[in-house]
Formats: sequence, structure tokens, C-alpha cells
Amino acid sequence: MPPLRALVTFAAGLLAACAGPSRTQPAVPAELQAYQDRFVKAVDTPFGNVLGRPQVLQQIRGARVLWLGDTHNSSRLHALQSELLRDLREAGIQFTLVLECIGTEDQATVQKYLSGASELQDLRRAVRARWDGSWLDDPDLDPFFYRSLLQTAKRTQTPVFALEPTPRRPLPERDAAMPEVVRAVAAAHPERLVVVLVGQAHLVGGGDVVRSTGLPSVVVGGEAPLSLRRRVADEVDQDAFLPAGGLLWFGPVCRRPS
Repeated sequence: MPPLRALVTFAAGLLAACAGPSRTQPAVPAELQAYQDRFVKAVDTPFGNVLGRPQVLQQIRGARVLWLGDTHNSSRLHALQSELLRDLREAGIQFTLVLECIGTEDQATVQKYLSGASELQDLRRAVRARWDGSWLDDPDLDPFFYRSLLQTAKRTQTPVFALEPTPRRPLPERDAAMPEVVRAVAAAHPERLVVVLVGQAHLVGGGDVVRSTGLPSVVVGGEAPLSLRRRVADEVDQDAFLPAGGLLWFGPVCRRPS
């Protein structure tokens, strides 16, 4: 991978990574570290009562937006998110996806794929030709998950929208623009829940896009920060959700460190 692309890919992935899988990573730029630290501080609160999956699904039914905080290289987290999306479908909750992993410039190309007019390989080539940092192919992330989101959306006829342009703009511009996109999708699809998959550090603290969007929401974090995991007293059930910092956290990402 060329050095410049490696830096861009890492920076984009880092915005959501508060406690991702163990791997060697380059030093964090000061601005990103401060942004990340504000997220950790915002969510580092005592846990509330454990919630079961039926309770969480009931909360989601009453929401307008479901925010899924992403840690871009965590296949463990992505498996949990895929399972939750499957549960929504099985519960009859229709939704539309708003994804950080594709760019607004590629919306027409994505729509062509979703409509059946092209294949996944065509989509991947087209996105990569425009932006060599494409998350559909970046081995430093979890490209198989992002591809699977689009494949499942195609099979289930789920509308998909890009959250922002790629390559990424400066953080303040991104966090100001994201709520506008989410509100627009919600207005265009009033009959569907809006599911937003975005780096978890954007959600609260530095980015605070959930509050800025101003719609009734359920917010599920990505990989729980180490400081939060240290608050866990007991073993957490596989299907449990733990509330902390205004977010819900999947039980398996809240295991107390040994």
C-alpha cells in the first residue's frame, strides 16, 4: 500500500477505534487522539441494568434512528451488528441503511448494483478506480463485512445511502454534514427506520452527531473502551446489552479485561 494511502486509511479507521482488535498501529495524530479521547470520556460512566435482546428490539421499534458505532477492523463487532440487523428483519422492522463505508460520489454506482444492473465486482472496481482507499477492498479494515452489507441490501431490497463524501473532509465539516444527511433520509423514508453505520467516535463527545441530528434514537456502541470494560463486574451474557454513557453496548464487547 502506498504510504499516503496507508495514512489516509488508518486515519479514517481510527475515528471509530477505541478498543479494536490487537494489532500494531502507527502513532495517532494529535487531533485524532483528542477526538477519540472526548468520545471515551463521554461514554466512561457506570453501567445501567442489563437489557435483553427483546427489550432492545422494543426500544428500536420506538426510535426513528438506530446508530451503530463502527470500529472498522473488528470482525467480532461486525458479526454482532450483522446479527442485530438480521433480528430487525425477522421482527418485521423495515429500515434503510446510511453507510460511512461508501461515498456520496458513488451513490449512483451503488444504486446500479442494488438494482441488479451490475455485479459486486463491477461496483468494487468502479469505487476503487475513483478512490483507492475504498473500504470495499481495504485489507486493513474488514472489507468483507462492508461488501456483505451491500449484498444483503440487494437481496432484501433495502435502500442504501452514502453518509458523506470520500475521500474524507476535515472532521468539523464531516460532523456538521452527517446530521443533515440522516434527517434527509428519514424525511424521504418515513415508513422505515434509519440505520446509520458510522465510526463510533462521531456519535458522542467530539462529534456528537446523534444529538445534532435531533431525532429519537437508539445508539449502540462499537468496541467498548478499556476504561469502560474495567467497570464490568460479572461475566456478560452473549445476548445481553449494557447501557453506559447514553449508548448500548453488545455484551461480548464488554468483557472485563483479564
